[in-house]
Amino acid sequence: MRDKPTPWKLDRPYDPDERAATLRKRFSRYRARNGIVAPSRAARFWPVWLLVAAGIVALFAFAT
Repeated sequence: MRDKPTPWKLDRPYDPDERAATLRKRFSRYRARNGIVAPSRAARFWPVWLLVAAGIVALFAFAT
């Protein structure tokens, strides 16, 4: 077993950031074709923005 060559995947260093970028690039066409899109950061937190806006309105309403 010692004379067996090392698999090519183990010959290079592993970079998780590079692998994530490669997978994102590879599956971008699949996601676009099937309508799978990641929500933007602002869209994910819209309830928080809504609560903040309601709090500001309530603050001004009760301050007068």
